[in-house]
Amino acid sequence: MQRLDESQTRDMSLLSKRFTCIDPGEWPARTSNRPRVLVENPDRAQLQGAIAILTEAGYDVATCAGVEAGTRCPLVEFGHCNLVGEADVVVTSADLPEGLPLLELHESRTWPPVVVEATPEQQEVLVELLPDAIFVRTPVDSAELVRAVAAARASAA
Repeated sequence: MQRLDESQTRDMSLLSKRFTCIDPGEWPARTSNRPRVLVENPDRAQLQGAIAILTEAGYDVATCAGVEAGTRCPLVEFGHCNLVGEADVVVTSADLPEGLPLLELHESRTWPPVVVEATPEQQEVLVELLPDAIFVRTPVDSAELVRAVAAARASAA
């Protein structure tokens, strides 16, 4: 595991002060017409990066890092998650600890469209399981992420 150096830690601290990270929990009351994007990723640095990119692009963003320290995923455990249910798009990672069960749940429900960050090898396996998902290659660049989220929103219209 790669450790963050002091400047990266300082940068992450500044990011967390600038951008709201809801993890886990409820969406705040809607105060604008900004579309909502839930980002699921076990890597905190990638979550912070996605918050910055998508907030700058005009989205409200909530995050979920997956199962940590004995917590359970309400989507896997109970079949419902308020963050997922109220999102306009879900950006998820093929690297989540819940793995395939969570990805299959996203596909099996009439919930928001899904963008999946995955390696080319993971995409080969997942494309059959998630035929309606939009795939982006990990690590994803900012323009590609914004384009994929916009395409996912358009597919739901």
